[in-house]
Amino acid sequence: MILIKNALNLDGFRTSILIEENRILKVQSDIKVDLPPDTIIIDASDKLAVSGFFNAHTHAAMTLFRGYQDDLSLQDWLDKIFKLEAKYVDKHMVYWCSKLACLEMVSCGTTGFMDMYFFEDEVAQSALDVGLRVVIGEGLLSFETPFCASFKEGLKKTLQLKEKYKNNPKVKVSFAPHSLYTLEKNDLEQLASTIDSNDYIQIHLSENMNEVNTILSKYGQNGAFVLDEIGLLNKNTYLAHCTHLTEAEIDLISKKNAHVIHNPQSNLKLSSGIANICKMIQKGVSVLLGTDGCASNNNLDILEELRTAALLQKLFNPSFMNAKLAVRMLQNFGGFFDVGLSEGKLADVVLFDLNAIEALPMYNPASYLSYAANSKSVDTVIIDGKIIYKNKEFTNVDVEEVKFNVAQIAKKIGSL
Repeated sequence: MILIKNALNLDGFRTSILIEENRILKVQSDIKVDLPPDTIIIDASDKLAVSGFFNAHTHAAMTLFRGYQDDLSLQDWLDKIFKLEAKYVDKHMVYWCSKLACLEMVSCGTTGFMDMYFFEDEVAQSALDVGLRVVIGEGLLSFETPFCASFKEGLKKTLQLKEKYKNNPKVKVSFAPHSLYTLEKNDLEQLASTIDSNDYIQIHLSENMNEVNTILSKYGQNGAFVLDEIGLLNKNTYLAHCTHLTEAEIDLISKKNAHVIHNPQSNLKLSSGIANICKMIQKGVSVLLGTDGCASNNNLDILEELRTAALLQKLFNPSFMNAKLAVRMLQNFGGFFDVGLSEGKLADVVLFDLNAIEALPMYNPASYLSYAANSKSVDTVIIDGKIIYKNKEFTNVDVEEVKFNVAQIAKKIGSL
């Protein structure tokens, strides 16, 4: 058992949290029960306790390409990145570079993430070795990838991953068609006819105007309508970016109960645009938050992403995206995992250091998280009832080993 005593919560009240195995047993102001002698007791009187964060869109192994290709538009960036991936991506690279990403995410309070890349079995293993929850998705394209010679092979391997992890509570498998502009319609139709109604789908959509115009030219309609026509838009569909949706597309996504993943920093860095998340939420769309990969961000600090998202929306509406709403977006696990700071939920808890300079003075905890906190503010991270990160140090991972392996891989590219 773990007992967290006297922590501040998002509502500004003091609370204690009792964790048994991987679930939250009690949340109340003062917990008085007989505890086993091996109970871990954390005095959190100088801590803020919140439920874990979900990074809903990233390409974890792309930590290898952090800072390698900057200051480009999306298409120019993709042209260079695809060539890099063809040369350097393999199982060894994906495991170690994803593990580095997992460490970075945990240190920012992230307890789960959704990934789209290659050799996703290695991503799952790296996440499990660090302790995170993960939704994996083998990148499906209509041309050869570092992992698969064809779309058909990628689809087959995704089905194998689904079978392998069907009983693993910390790993979910999604189908991950990269985008409408990198896939042929017949491949998308094959995907739609292959998957089950409860299968998850993640895809890039409407990331920039070049993509929007390409899809309009190819299909004669906007991307959300193309997905719907093919049969790939439903309550289990997760749409990354959505920077240039039309109002009709937003209405359709809301009607179909699909999810949008907001990636504001990557969209800014690649000059893609600013998504009107306020309008989407007002129309009932479920919106999650993601960092995208390190090659286009260039970090995985979900707290930075929260701040950027909250501030950018004030260009559309100065008061709608308030601090509490922004934090809820950060804690939206999209239905994948039942995480929350209440009794019976999975025990993912993040403790923030209230003695940190940026935490003083404290009037509104939600405001602090949205506008002031950063990865340095995170003190302790508990995932699935296990302490993964304590006093800003990892409890079960050889960090130096991870750094060494990534550095050796990066030297092949020319890292200094």
